[in-house]
Amino acid sequence: MSFEKKKPLGVDWSSFGGYRTCVLLLGLFLLLAFFVKTGRTQALDEAVLATLYQHATPRGNRFLSEATALAGVRWILIFGSTAGVWLLLNKKFCSALYVVLVLAGGALFNHGLKLLFVRSRPSLWVPLALETSHSFPSGHSMIAMSAAGILAVLLWHTKARWAALGIGIVYTLLIGLSRMVLFVHYPSDVVGGYLVGAFWVLLMMQLLRRGLDLDRQTKPD
Repeated sequence: MSFEKKKPLGVDWSSFGGYRTCVLLLGLFLLLAFFVKTGRTQALDEAVLATLYQHATPRGNRFLSEATALAGVRWILIFGSTAGVWLLLNKKFCSALYVVLVLAGGALFNHGLKLLFVRSRPSLWVPLALETSHSFPSGHSMIAMSAAGILAVLLWHTKARWAALGIGIVYTLLIGLSRMVLFVHYPSDVVGGYLVGAFWVLLMMQLLRRGLDLDRQTKPD
């Protein structure tokens, strides 16, 4: 008699690299933060913004002004609330908690980092959007990475994984570009937001991995 080897029920979390990837992302962020704090990114930051300024168009600026709102408080609240309610209705409680921790916890984490680094906003040109908080790391870029990460993690075991990944990449890059074109962030702010956002998404995933596995096995009523 032969026995078939059963496939594991859980998501193959090794695809995300585990805690080692978290450490790598955090290390890269801290290295970038050191370069920012010591002024070593300033020349490159200003050169990139100058290039974007030279190629900016009124139509492009209007489009990116609208696009940047997709990582603003209103749309993120809509996204988080919709995802959270759907997950709760389908008894995926840990997944709902994951959404809350990544989005709300990430926003608080970003606020703390801004207060820690206290970087001023770009002042080369008049910004096209009103911002009053500090610049590093970019909150919009971090939240965009967080929202894209949520989609990737929760849909990784489904056929929609690659569609979610593709949409997330385009969305995240669009938000990052919009923050630079509107002259409210330096490129290093955006990259910093990406790094710390990816770190936070993966850290919360690792901490809740067992509950996320159980949620995956829970079928909707």
